[in-house]
Amino acid sequence: MISVKITGMFMLVAIFIWVGTYVLRTSPKEWFIYSAIVVIAGGLGVLKLLRWGPPTPLVLVSWILHPLSQFISNLQNM
Repeated sequence: MISVKITGMFMLVAIFIWVGTYVLRTSPKEWFIYSAIVVIAGGLGVLKLLRWGPPTPLVLVSWILHPLSQFISNLQNM
């Protein structure tokens, strides 16, 4: 059932880009930005359907700073 929802999401993204192609055909730069935003939004929608969200900024900071903290702790114990 989830694969049907994901296929529907991809089809919806394709339709939005297809319609945007006709509306924004005079401005390729605006079409590219519009398409990028639609693809990113579609990707986030698929991730939400899979119940997997992007990590929060706090997780990213802890992922970066934890090895640094361990290194400093090991230097103090020497």
